[in-house]
Amino acid sequence: MPQSPAQPVWSQQELAVVIEHWKLDSISSFTPVNAGSVASTIIIETSNKARYAAKKRRHITPASRDRSMAGHRIALSAISKGFPAAEPIRAVSGEYLVTPVEGDLSYELRRFVPGDRPQTPEDHHASGSALAQLHLAARDAPTEGLGRLWFHNRRTVVEALDAFAHPDTEQLAEDYRKASATVAALGASQWPACICHGDWHPGNIVTQNQAVRVILDFDDARLAPACTDLTTGALHASAKRADRSGAFDLARLRSFLSGYAEGQGRLPAEQSRAFPAMMVQAMLAETARLIAAHTPALSSENKAQPVSPTTMTDLTRGPLPGAVQLIAARTAWIEANSSKIDSALREAGLVA
Repeated sequence: MPQSPAQPVWSQQELAVVIEHWKLDSISSFTPVNAGSVASTIIIETSNKARYAAKKRRHITPASRDRSMAGHRIALSAISKGFPAAEPIRAVSGEYLVTPVEGDLSYELRRFVPGDRPQTPEDHHASGSALAQLHLAARDAPTEGLGRLWFHNRRTVVEALDAFAHPDTEQLAEDYRKASATVAALGASQWPACICHGDWHPGNIVTQNQAVRVILDFDDARLAPACTDLTTGALHASAKRADRSGAFDLARLRSFLSGYAEGQGRLPAEQSRAFPAMMVQAMLAETARLIAAHTPALSSENKAQPVSPTTMTDLTRGPLPGAVQLIAARTAWIEANSSKIDSALREAGLVA
């Protein structure tokens, strides 16, 4: 049974768990995706040419397993409203998530949907529209097991930045405090919450022919202001991965935002004013999670939501010190170009 690439991320015993619990036909090949992450996915092809995506994740706490199950409920509810969420497949036990008694890994399975990550402005426009559609489709979904924390005013973000010895982290911690104060002053504690995806980035979006085919990974779904998803999506849509200057792509930003607006999404005025500061918060919260993954002494609250290598490599490349340096450049760019971000919001028709 061939496996590629060379680095093994699934053992034969782990693969046997999936075969047993989902009664798959004989497997002809499997290909790892996101090698080395704590939530590794493989594409399985069976002898009858059926293709599946199997995912394993290490649940650090019972609450993290509960969040995964809550994410399945959100996805299934959205699917019932016609939204293109990835549909989990029930195991023979009737459950969507299987956790063998002898380990701390859980497994899930879905049908594989081929396609590409969003790359063009048109792709990002479709991604923004899909996000607005999700916020509408998930309005009546069950909220049991969903968290309420988002990237605003988190002590653990500053803790992680302070713990990492780097010339830029002291300033980044101050930037995060400043951004949090700005967002708080604009009434963040009173903003209405909705069901959010929680991890809207290109690695979780499958597109084809400038249309969204499927949205993946609802494990970080939460109750939070809709603008938190919009901020994270805008951040990833407009980040220039190869540009070490820290500049963002305003054309892609406008495409993503206009897609959200055309999907019936709008931002209240105070949230649009907070948007640049929220981009800083979201980016530094992800940076803090990356640091926490490399710093065993950091608090369990930071560890409760392990960083996704897919998410961070959308924003950074290379070793951690270089990643932090790039994040510092991007933070400075956002702060210096907040008026351009505000113009993009208005040109997209997002400001209510």
